[in-house]
Amino acid sequence: MKRNSKNRSAFWKVGVMAALLLSACSSSVGYLNSTEFSSKKVQTTENLLRYLSEGFERDLLGKPEFYRRVIGYKLNKLPKNWLDPEEFGYGTGEAVRMDEGDFYGNFILTEKWLGLHGERIMKIKIDTPGCLKQWQVEEIFSKEFTPIPESAVFGVRPENWPVVSKISQFYDAREQIVYIYVGERDKCLLSVSVSEIHK
Repeated sequence: MKRNSKNRSAFWKVGVMAALLLSACSSSVGYLNSTEFSSKKVQTTENLLRYLSEGFERDLLGKPEFYRRVIGYKLNKLPKNWLDPEEFGYGTGEAVRMDEGDFYGNFILTEKWLGLHGERIMKIKIDTPGCLKQWQVEEIFSKEFTPIPESAVFGVRPENWPVVSKISQFYDAREQIVYIYVGERDKCLLSVSVSEIHK
């Protein structure tokens, strides 16, 4: 009887874990398939940040469907096979012009490259119109961004130099990062980027 009880307990734990995993996956799929996003393009910086915050929490920032369904733009150069080094060679990035809302005329820039130790790195960057302050960005993400130490700058320092901060989370063999670039002089958000690194 004790052995059967232990077996039932083990099966129950496995069942609960499987249900949680399926729930998380279906939640992400449901989010991407929501009719709220069909044929819509992001209109404001606030909306963009809210979507990126959701994508960060749901581990969606490396998925092409997230940008097509949620941000509203198809990015053709996102990695299809993270193990293929040719995906990360010279000239594999792209610039997609945004044509609606406050972002009209801006570009979504995609870059991919191989790191010094063979890491495969993807980065997407978008300039942000308006003048959101860092505390407003952190309020949207419900997280505090960590400043990144600056590299030495030679010559004349550009006006309103961007100060970079980030949040990140780690998975088995990869890291997902959101960077914000805030003007040193006016303290306004200048741009935001997301990056995924596979090690």
